[in-house]
Amino acid sequence: MKRQFIFAICCLFLSLQFIQAQKTTDAYKAETDRYFIHPTSTVSGIVATDNFSNSIYLIQNNELKELLSSPGCGRYFSVSPDRSKIGFKQISTDGSQVPAIYDLATGSISQLSAATKLCGQPGFSTNGKIAFTIGNELKVTDSNSVQTFDLGVYSNLAPISPDGNQVIYNNDKDQLFIIDLASGQAEQITDGKCGYAYPQWSPDGNKVEYSTLSGNILIRDNSTGTTYTI
Repeated sequence: MKRQFIFAICCLFLSLQFIQAQKTTDAYKAETDRYFIHPTSTVSGIVATDNFSNSIYLIQNNELKELLSSPGCGRYFSVSPDRSKIGFKQISTDGSQVPAIYDLATGSISQLSAATKLCGQPGFSTNGKIAFTIGNELKVTDSNSVQTFDLGVYSNLAPISPDGNQVIYNNDKDQLFIIDLASGQAEQITDGKCGYAYPQWSPDGNKVEYSTLSGNILIRDNSTGTTYTI
């Protein structure tokens, strides 16, 4: 009798564990309540956006502070190599767009151009250059000058290499190109077999990571031109 009682208790315990394991998260409620994405370390703390991407937050000393709020400002935001600045796209209620930089030390916003119909996300190199697009043009700025390149197509994401010598962009067929900023020559790095997006440089600039539109992740070794799938 005692053995049967212990067996019954064990069965009840296992049943409760199984029921607990079957509980699922209400995805619709999670979307409404919001959750953080893209957490990135900075000199001031962790910056992140949420699933709506309409705000950028700072998490510092167990406190949450909203730094920026505008439609889509958190989507694809970048952080400078010294972790002191945030690059983002500032979109007004009338739909006009401005590439902008937020200084974490001062809380000030620097606009990189006048308002325009289409601009791209600002990106940083380790030697102080900032790259962004205005319409079909690529702009690369430093403290002394501005370089302008006609890409012939609008590209929202055009990250600059860590050494500031190259920029990746996509064309209207979702193929990726690397443009050499010294010569202005562009080389296609994707094979045209499908669409590609979301390019990123490795910290040393020797490799490029990107994905297919279906979600496969690829790595290109720039020294050999070899591309492989993770």
